[in-house]
Amino acid sequence: MKKLTSMFLALLMVMTIIPASMFTASAASVVPSKAKEYNGHTYYVYTANNYTWEKAKAFCEKKGGHLATITSSGENKFIRTLMTNSKVDETWIGGKYESGKWKWITGESFKYKDWDTSRGQPDIANGKRTCLELYDDGWGAWTNEWNINYTATLGFVCEWDMSKKAASSLRFQKSSVNLYYGFSATLNLLNESGTVTWSTSNKNVATVNSKGKITGKGLGSCYIYAKNGGKTVKCKVTVKDVNSTAVASFKVNGGGYFIKGESTAKVNFKMTKYNCAKVYVYIKNASGDVVYKKTFTNLTKGSYYNFNWNGKDLDGNYVPAGSYRVQVKSGSRNSYSSYLAFKSKNEFSDGNGSKSNPFLVASTNQLKKIVKYPTAYFKQTKDLDFDYNSVGGFFTEDKPFSGVYDGGNKKIYNVISTQPLFNYIGEKATVKNVKTTNYSVSGESGAVLALNNYGKISNCTINGVVSVSKDKSGNQYLYASIIAVNNYGTIANSVAKGSVSCYAKGDNGIAYAGGVVALNEQEGKIISCTSTVNVTANCSYGYPCAGGIVSVNKGVVNDCEASGVLKGSSANKHRIELGGIAVDNYGQVIQSYYTGTNTVNLVVNNKGTIV
Repeated sequence: MKKLTSMFLALLMVMTIIPASMFTASAASVVPSKAKEYNGHTYYVYTANNYTWEKAKAFCEKKGGHLATITSSGENKFIRTLMTNSKVDETWIGGKYESGKWKWITGESFKYKDWDTSRGQPDIANGKRTCLELYDDGWGAWTNEWNINYTATLGFVCEWDMSKKAASSLRFQKSSVNLYYGFSATLNLLNESGTVTWSTSNKNVATVNSKGKITGKGLGSCYIYAKNGGKTVKCKVTVKDVNSTAVASFKVNGGGYFIKGESTAKVNFKMTKYNCAKVYVYIKNASGDVVYKKTFTNLTKGSYYNFNWNGKDLDGNYVPAGSYRVQVKSGSRNSYSSYLAFKSKNEFSDGNGSKSNPFLVASTNQLKKIVKYPTAYFKQTKDLDFDYNSVGGFFTEDKPFSGVYDGGNKKIYNVISTQPLFNYIGEKATVKNVKTTNYSVSGESGAVLALNNYGKISNCTINGVVSVSKDKSGNQYLYASIIAVNNYGTIANSVAKGSVSCYAKGDNGIAYAGGVVALNEQEGKIISCTSTVNVTANCSYGYPCAGGIVSVNKGVVNDCEASGVLKGSSANKHRIELGGIAVDNYGQVIQSYYTGTNTVNLVVNNKGTIV
């Protein structure tokens, strides 16, 4: 092999991160005394007939050299002469077929070639004959073979990229190495004899023991010295951080929303696989600008690290409202958290929407803002007078309410609306302690509190007037009640007051009206509720269905009492159905009673259970 430039060798050495298995103990002398020099390099032919190409490659590298590479006819002729003198006909040399082309293991250009074309070489044989051999059996040319230990392959050629004297002197296998922080490796010292004394120029970067084992202690570079036989050699060691994965999270302490002056956010991350000397944590806005940063040192694998952020930048000023996320940089690898919204203004009287610190609702304007916080906890602290203006329809089927609203037994009153207050109450939501008076809802389907309840409504006293009507030809179904139109969840310990009127004006329709709920679905439960609601169902042509608690029950009605007046009319004199608890029962009615002035059955059409 011709001389690699010292710059290329240095770059090659510095760029390599050395694992512990790379360094092994070596013999006192690694270059045989009968080795020969050519053009400043040293060569030796080993006569071992049981070595694969890979095994021969590893052997040469352990000796501080490499399998010989040939870049000129002169070098080719020189090595063939060594083979003749060693009485070896075939030897492995350092060429390998990879990624569709032949390469020298040193990275040198594969320009010079001496293939035995008379024998059809090279012949890759479906990508299996990928190792380079040199013949000196009369053909004197190259051939490619499988990576196996041929009995006919009598040797291999090692090459050292230096003079024989230099190769035989005390030296490290590599003049510089990189090491990960917290990792250990053993330096390979060549040509030593007797006791070796080891030392380091900076124990805060790397330490070394009496056997040449080095350990990365901190980021930076230092020298490891080996003294033997009156001579001292050095190896530069650079300690870097491994590109470690960190799992990062960014959440509000105690839950709720991240609001200026009301809450703080916790940055939390874990080193998953490796120790790290230094980790940089950045908080960035949606544009990628750094607003805050923090540095951690001497981190251990498997440990968690965290800090609280109050929403201020490095200058101590609050950041603007917006979305922010955490970037954890360990080595050259980055890990990111999800975005967290920061609000620079609290839209409520106090709190941050968490269970322990709920938003305090003290005005009609603040009640209208709850739609922006579907997962929050709320506590109403004052009576809210809407002065006969509209409110409601806050949540939708796509974005239902999934938090907790505690009405605090304060009133919501003087409301005229066309939609229920909460509209969609999700299965994780709770609405409790709500009181309404002078609350009017009208339209084509309606209730005061919810269109669909999948969650829990409890301890509410809902007093209102619900009036729905529709004038349309063809089939039509109208639904009206005081608390919820459709109940898929639980309504417990609540009181319904006022009146419900449901009028289907078309030529074929059904008016479903109930004191508490219009339709109690299969999953629905109405427990320990009372209704004094006057329920009226009218149809121009169809069936009016008025129930004291519910019009149609598919779920459970338990321990309920209704006492309102039930009325119905049908212009074409169809059957008028009035049920003290329910009109149609497909579920269970348990220990429930009607105590009003109507003489009606508890259930009109029973296909379920009445206990």
